[in-house]
Amino acid sequence: MGLIENSVESDKIIEQQLQMVDRAISRLGHRTIIDIEGWKRVLPISALFQKYNIKIDQTELVYQKCWHPHAATSGQWNFDNALNSGQVVVVIVMKNWFSNRFRRFHCAHSVVLFKADQNDYFIKNSSHMVQPHGGKMLKIAKTLLTYNQFCHGPTRSRFIKNNPNFTDEHLLLFESGFTMEFKQK
Repeated sequence: MGLIENSVESDKIIEQQLQMVDRAISRLGHRTIIDIEGWKRVLPISALFQKYNIKIDQTELVYQKCWHPHAATSGQWNFDNALNSGQVVVVIVMKNWFSNRFRRFHCAHSVVLFKADQNDYFIKNSSHMVQPHGGKMLKIAKTLLTYNQFCHGPTRSRFIKNNPNFTDEHLLLFESGFTMEFKQK
């Protein structure tokens, strides 16, 4: 999401980058003092609007933060609420977390959560590589810990012991994500 400092050697920079997602989403949806809304600068979006004769100046990008059900407080908008209302969720998945205790070696990737059933979340695989969670469509169990629970909770050791088949290629969902929707002003 833009130019960011290399985080390979710094937990502090990784934490800043994770916080930057909130700012990047905000920048997509709002104009600044000197510039238009960020989404209007994304050429494929502008081209689609032009192709379908949608007036870009009468459209806004509305976004809302939502939470993994493990991290949501009572009544808070969560991934299931968003998916059940027909929206998709932009969320971060983390890999390389299993054998490395240090967050600076964990790898983040933004993905789109597009469907859920009773047990799993489904994600479009934007990588050409097959993952342990699937090929073109990834499936992550709803009961799996979030990345934040794994890093900060007391369950890390127990989780590793109880899941000996997990590897660094397995993905964990971040605790929050965003829904985004274009609406007429």
